[in-house]
Amino acid sequence: MLKLPANDWFEKLEQLKLDNPATLHTWQWELVPGQTIPFFTLPADSKRAKAVVVFANYQTPGPHRVRLDPFEGVIVRLLENELVVLPLVRK
Repeated sequence: MLKLPANDWFEKLEQLKLDNPATLHTWQWELVPGQTIPFFTLPADSKRAKAVVVFANYQTPGPHRVRLDPFEGVIVRLLENELVVLPLVRK
């Protein structure tokens, strides 16, 4: 899944969930420009997670995915044609 382009992810999502019910956990948001999702923390039973993969469903060609450390705080910005990951600066 780490090399799967976003368009394939969205097309095959239901089958991937059926094929991996114990190991694949998904969360989905549909966003409009300027919208913010509150801080999201993985559930407590995710301690064995190896990665978080963010897929963005853009209409332009490209992989539109990013792999994240599941225990590192980041900010994901969905720009017009790409997603950008920034470090979370804690005060």
